[in-house]
Amino acid sequence: MTRLPAQLWIGAVLSVVLLAAALISFLWTPYDVTALNIADKLKAPSAEYLLGTDHFGRDLLSMLMEGRTNLDRRRRLGRGDRHGRRRSVGPDGRSQSGWLAGRNHHARQ
Repeated sequence: MTRLPAQLWIGAVLSVVLLAAALISFLWTPYDVTALNIADKLKAPSAEYLLGTDHFGRDLLSMLMEGRTNLDRRRRLGRGDRHGRRRSVGPDGRSQSGWLAGRNHHARQ
């Protein structure tokens, strides 16, 4: 039996930790993500704030956990609208409509 590389174990542990944080964030986050607490701005990591706070006093761990759930929701929808319908997106990033939808036209004005 061959020994697995240390990098593989480190990557596996980090992946499990991130997956666990993403799953927990659906049920609980340590602090409200939208609450501003200016008195606690730019705090260093501590027992109260595991990753510290930003310049508005928001908990960085809560923001990372909530950001992960938002990323999962967007990934599920793909490039569609909020109802899951696919939309054609042009080369400039704007959605196209009409008979030009789905075709790349470089002479757009």
